[in-house]
Amino acid sequence: MLKHVQWSSSSQTIVELGGGKGPMTRALISQKWKTAHLTSCELDRDRYEWLKHLESDSVKIVLLDAEKCLSTFARGSVDLIISTLPLGSMPPEHARDILKAAADVLSPNGQYIQYQYFATNRKDVEQFFVIEKVDWEAMNFPPAFIYICKKR
Repeated sequence: MLKHVQWSSSSQTIVELGGGKGPMTRALISQKWKTAHLTSCELDRDRYEWLKHLESDSVKIVLLDAEKCLSTFARGSVDLIISTLPLGSMPPEHARDILKAAADVLSPNGQYIQYQYFATNRKDVEQFFVIEKVDWEAMNFPPAFIYICKKR
């Protein structure tokens, strides 16, 4: 799941957009540096309640939409953003607002990784990020495209 993450000791602030039922959250917790802080943003109350048991001193689960969650971080302060948000299922302007908010808070050397089930939002992603690689995760259900990006 996280084979594309460029882990380093400078990856101290991590944001997950769309914690869902927690598979990515658990993977991030197990692979992040001990000193790193993870904030997982989830909009659905039931999923949020399910994720709450994963909280610790270095893991924060928040019940907020992605754009509001990202607005709690200072410009350029996030080292890694992983999004499993279904951009293609939301109004285009909302998807672009989330991508812009992510680009604003991503650090200059930060990494943005977007999981998508359709390639329809590639141009939106490219508006805010440089896509370094597109991969395909066939083991995911449903299978997903993975955009591995850097700040534009």
